[in-house]
Amino acid sequence: MSYPRIYRRYSFFECLRRAERAGIGLDVEWLSLSLSDVTPGTSEADNPIRIMSFHKAKGLEFDYVFMPSLHRRTRPVQRELLRWHWHGTDQAGGLLIAADDQEKEDKSLYNYLNWLQKQKDSEELKRLLYVGVTRARRRAVLSGCAVKPDDGDDFTAPTGSMLALLTNVINDSASPVSVEPATQTASVQTIVCDEDAPTAKTGLYRLSKDRLRGGGMTLPPEVRATAAIEPTPLIQVRSHRVERITGVITHRILELLAGAALPAEPDDRIKQWIRDGLQQTALAADAMTVVEEHCLHLLSNTLSCPTGRWILGAHPETQSELALSRMEAGELKGYVIDRTFLDSETGFRWVIDYKTSAPLLDEPIDSFIAREQAHYRDQLRIYAELLGELTVVKPHQAIKTALYFPSIKVLSTTP
Repeated sequence: MSYPRIYRRYSFFECLRRAERAGIGLDVEWLSLSLSDVTPGTSEADNPIRIMSFHKAKGLEFDYVFMPSLHRRTRPVQRELLRWHWHGTDQAGGLLIAADDQEKEDKSLYNYLNWLQKQKDSEELKRLLYVGVTRARRRAVLSGCAVKPDDGDDFTAPTGSMLALLTNVINDSASPVSVEPATQTASVQTIVCDEDAPTAKTGLYRLSKDRLRGGGMTLPPEVRATAAIEPTPLIQVRSHRVERITGVITHRILELLAGAALPAEPDDRIKQWIRDGLQQTALAADAMTVVEEHCLHLLSNTLSCPTGRWILGAHPETQSELALSRMEAGELKGYVIDRTFLDSETGFRWVIDYKTSAPLLDEPIDSFIAREQAHYRDQLRIYAELLGELTVVKPHQAIKTALYFPSIKVLSTTP
């Protein structure tokens, strides 16, 4: 049997073991996303370097993030056979649809829809760039090649590339070290030069081709002093990221506990789930400790709270992390409902959103709850509307929405 085939089979069973340890079970989508991250003979935690796409990096964090080749263009918008777009509001909107008329210069509906698709792709490119940069806890390094024509003053990047979104930043910082007679190409991230070449005071350097093959190139003392990377402090243990990770892990464990036999307090299995979740975050040791303790506190409160146990208990027509979507302002928007079920005693359909937040120092609980309700009232209303449109919900069935706060053991219904 060839090595690639052995590798693929080993990767599959390695992912199954990871899913079993994390309590995920046989989740086909999770397995598909995880297969490319497994290396034979090593675990994910043993490998300090991860290579992945922007989409797969969403929700993860790393000390250092390197984003190379930002000058490469994304696939251009093709002239598809059909183009469509939901136009207008949800109440007074309609579907615009047109076939390719092969007239690229006409002011046709198809060309308008094709232009609209290009704008959407451009916004998606900005979103992905933001996702990539914000994965870094300490430093993000962006690199690519910008071109400066012979008759131009500014560096340019290919249209449709992420580097093109940063053109203003490139030109504000660009001061090439030496100029070749041919068209110049500058690396956005290069920070090497030798002692014989003039130096620039910015982050962009340009070397002639004969110097690129030379060995022992080092920064001169005056440049080394300015180019030295100052250590960035570790993520603060009470930062927004720590709170967000606490919420993600707690939500995941509440989903795993829902409908199962509930322990009286967090047991070894729950503690292992927390540790498995922390391995995906790349937090510093002290921040991990804070998140672990906070998650244990929230889960302990939930399991010791009669209301919390009732929410997680077995109910008719129950769903956890229910994903729904609808068209809003011409775009498909997704929502996830933490917990919904039918109360057989009252006949109410409950929609419950978990909130791991807690009152501020010296903030009365009533004020805290009122603040949270005001913030999430519209979101809960949308959840109720989405559920009301499902065929499984009877038309006359009353829907009650609420926020559950494990930190204070309170279930607050929406007025």
